[in-house]
Amino acid sequence: MMHKVNAESLLADLAAFPLSFRYDGVLCRGLSAGFFEVSRETVTEEKQVRHTVVLTHNASGAKLTLTVCDYPGYNACDWVVWMENPTEVATGVFSDVMAIDMDFAGAHPVMQGMAGDCGRDMYKPYAHDLCTDGAFVRESVSGRPTHGVFPYFNLAFGTGGCFVALGWPGCWRVDARAETPTEGSAEGTVTHVTGGQQTLATTLLPGESLRTPLVALLGYEGRDEEAATNLWRRWFIDCNMRHVDGRPMPPLFLAFTLSQGWTSRRMVDVIRTYAAHGVPLDCYWMDAGWYTDAEGKPVEWPHTGSLRIDEERFPDHFVDVTNAVEETGGISLLWFEPEVVRQDKETFLAATPDFRAEWMLGVAFPDTWLEGQLLDLGNPACRAWLLGRILPILREARIAVYRQDFNVDPAPVWKLHDTEGRRGLTENRYAVGYLALWDAIIAAFPRIWMDSCASGGGRNDLETMRRGIPAQSSDYWDGRDDGYDERQATMMSFVRWIPYTKYWMYGGEAQGSFTYRARSCYGQMLPLQVDTGDPDTPWDEVRRLREEWGYVTTFHYADFYPLTEWNNDTDRWRGFEYFDPARDAGVAQLFRPAFSAEETQVIRLRGLAPDRTYRISDTDGTFSVEASGRALCGKGLAVTLDHPLYAMVLRIDAV
Repeated sequence: MMHKVNAESLLADLAAFPLSFRYDGVLCRGLSAGFFEVSRETVTEEKQVRHTVVLTHNASGAKLTLTVCDYPGYNACDWVVWMENPTEVATGVFSDVMAIDMDFAGAHPVMQGMAGDCGRDMYKPYAHDLCTDGAFVRESVSGRPTHGVFPYFNLAFGTGGCFVALGWPGCWRVDARAETPTEGSAEGTVTHVTGGQQTLATTLLPGESLRTPLVALLGYEGRDEEAATNLWRRWFIDCNMRHVDGRPMPPLFLAFTLSQGWTSRRMVDVIRTYAAHGVPLDCYWMDAGWYTDAEGKPVEWPHTGSLRIDEERFPDHFVDVTNAVEETGGISLLWFEPEVVRQDKETFLAATPDFRAEWMLGVAFPDTWLEGQLLDLGNPACRAWLLGRILPILREARIAVYRQDFNVDPAPVWKLHDTEGRRGLTENRYAVGYLALWDAIIAAFPRIWMDSCASGGGRNDLETMRRGIPAQSSDYWDGRDDGYDERQATMMSFVRWIPYTKYWMYGGEAQGSFTYRARSCYGQMLPLQVDTGDPDTPWDEVRRLREEWGYVTTFHYADFYPLTEWNNDTDRWRGFEYFDPARDAGVAQLFRPAFSAEETQVIRLRGLAPDRTYRISDTDGTFSVEASGRALCGKGLAVTLDHPLYAMVLRIDAV
């Protein structure tokens, strides 16, 4: 039986609502005893039904606003709780605030998920058996919520399961424990899941407020991990990804340049060179280094803070660049890192009279090359100052993709402001302010796309992903020409949870062919980096691969299936498939890495109709096979990659 998760069941009995906290040390579970309900409201929108319940907490006088959303067509819901002090006196201490405190009843519970960004095992899947492996705990301590860890979980139990995700751009903790009433028996097993902001124990002064992380649940039937994964993907695409003109962010073929050392004229030349060779860009990406310091002097990355354009190199304020890429049907992307000032503090303050010193929370990453002052996004005036610098740049240059980077761990700075009875409040305000900053940019430019980066994939929590996409799933391989195994491994796991990303492809010499490296980067964004001034640049191959990638991307929002076990090794094949039942067609990608001794493997496809006949052909034209869906998914298909560093794209077409 499917575990039902919807607002009706959650709100029918507020005493059982899955929220808990302590108030002056006294545990409160649910929202009935000790609360007075003030109002309820229901609003039906295109993709969700939103229920808002306002309550008063009798002991503190605090107002709690509970927002629970249902998603018609899915067994899914989410909620957020705001706590506000409308009185004229301080409250007691709210602590151990669990945004989710919930039981799931069913035998053999297993928590599935993957690691976050960073390190050799980034995005490695795991399956933690709660009965045999013990308690499951994951937490983010850096303040960048998806570095090393990933707040998305699939709890399989009984005859089904439930996805649980936390949306929180800060420090979080999730704890799951299985309890079995009879030794050695799985009958009656209950899994208790708690989660929320990692540390929060604070009073609320008059007028102050805080909020819990977003909690999202998606229930499903059956213990089929692939079917569950694709249900999550469909719900994520339909109800979580931001849509413009009724669709999520489209695929983008792009060129990338750091801005430092570049000029508008040079960028325009790159755009026009691609177009002249029959490879028009969907997007031109201008990364770090386009600004001056606060005194107007040229600086390079990682110096940040002034948000002032270097007008000697960019006298057009990027307008010429946008014009050039728009001439070929493309858009422009511009990088920002607005949260950190990496300049001499006193010089910056003296040169920026409209900036207040108190907006600097403290030094992040001290004594490193990334040292800088973390700005107080929890302060509305500070956010207004930032918007006053950011919005005019976006408006004048018609920037279509706003990219926000974040290259420090904020948690140590937040904790500097913690005092007894006020722990975690600075972080809470900061997280709320960060989301408010993004919402303000979207409100000013409703058609703009947002891109989250935090030294790679460090800030891809669900709240951020509802506003933007993660174009930089990792910096781990940044600049390396031997990181294609990690790229392929990430392609096998990341898209199970977040269907949109990109993988860098560098044009310099590297292991393997140009084609192998390009096919290892077929995300929905593809930066095929080539030297536009090199007469030996293989433009014919670039054109062919751009067309091939374009076809592959038409399936990136379809169902996803791994065809090999996940690995990031240099001697094991990797492969995966996208299949669209509505089109009765799909694509598969296979990779034989540098030290693989196996020339042939049997690949069993997924999702095909058993009684239909399909043609399987590779895009290089080396073979074409017809067989039934039953045979292709059962007996399988023998595929030969006759040399290492060989990547193959298979078309799957119903005959």
